[in-house]
Amino acid sequence: MTLTGALAGPISGLKYETPTHSGLTGERGEFFYEEGERVAFLVGNTAIGNVTGRPNVNLAQIVARVDGDIAKLKDAGVTNVARFVFTLGRDPIRDHGTHIAPEVHDIIGDRMLDFRHDVNFEATTLLDKVQQFSVDPVVLELLNDLNAAGVFAGDEPRELCTPANARNEVRRNVQGILRFRDVKIELANGSYVLADVFRPAAEEPTRSSSAAARTARPSTTTPSPSAATQTSKSTS
Repeated sequence: MTLTGALAGPISGLKYETPTHSGLTGERGEFFYEEGERVAFLVGNTAIGNVTGRPNVNLAQIVARVDGDIAKLKDAGVTNVARFVFTLGRDPIRDHGTHIAPEVHDIIGDRMLDFRHDVNFEATTLLDKVQQFSVDPVVLELLNDLNAAGVFAGDEPRELCTPANARNEVRRNVQGILRFRDVKIELANGSYVLADVFRPAAEEPTRSSSAAARTARPSTTTPSPSAATQTSKSTS
C-alpha cells in the first residue's frame, strides 16, 4: 500500500527516492513510500540524509545522529544541510515554506557537496565545520551559478543561509510552528502594528478528514495582537 508523507516547512521540490518511488516533494512537502521503506532526500545527485518513511518528517530526522532531537540542532551536519536546503528556496522569505525550482537540481548535478557529517576524529570543532561549509569553494561556486541562472526571486544575489536562521527554522519545523512576518494587526484607534506572528502548522495531509475535523484549530484573517511575540513596529 502506497503511503504519503510530508516534509515539514513545507519543503517542496526536494528530490526523494525509495526502493519503489522517486520524484520531487510536492507543494505541501508530499512524498510517497511503502510501509517500512527508507526515504532518501537529495539535492542534485547528492544525498543529504534519509529516514524510515512516516507521515511527517523534518530535516532534523534525516541526519542519523540527530534523529529529530531538538537539543542537537547545533550538530554541524544538520546545520549545514538545513542552511543549504533553505538557501535553495526561490523566495528568501519562508513564511509559506521553501519551494525549490526543478532546474536547481540540474545545476547542482554531480557536484561533490560536503555537509561535514563526519565524526570528529581530527578534533575539528563544531564552529570549524560550520565555517568550513560557509567558505567551501564548491558551495560558493554553486551559489554563483544558481544566481546567474535566475532561479531565485528578487534582485539581490542569494547568499548562504546563516546557521542561526537555519536552526531556528528547523526548530519551528520540529515543533510544528509556522512564522509569518510583518503581519498587519489593526488597533482600536485606527492605527496598526506590524509584528511577527507564530501559529500551529496546518494539519498533515495524510490524516483522515474526520481526524482533521476533530483536531484542526481555526485560523483567522486578522491575527490577535496577543499572538505577536516579536518587537512590533507601530504605524499610524
